[in-house]
Amino acid sequence: MDTDPDVLLGLMELAVTWHELDYSAEPVVGPRQWLTFADRHQWMFPDRAAWAFALAVDIVGRRVVGAPPSELDRRVVLDLVRG
Repeated sequence: MDTDPDVLLGLMELAVTWHELDYSAEPVVGPRQWLTFADRHQWMFPDRAAWAFALAVDIVGRRVVGAPPSELDRRVVLDLVRG
């Protein structure tokens, strides 16, 4: 995912359309699990993957997703916020 631009764009498209389309019949992980999913996987470029999932969560809206899980590396989140 973190090395394939098409997959990254697919994640962004999923985030942008989350409230517009019904994904209930699709085998996808919902926004509430995106940060946990990202944290539990090995990535070739972990910072890029963390950035992509954090951006997707922001697109959907944190009010829907909730706070980041406690196990997420807070340094990554702070670095993302600082830009």
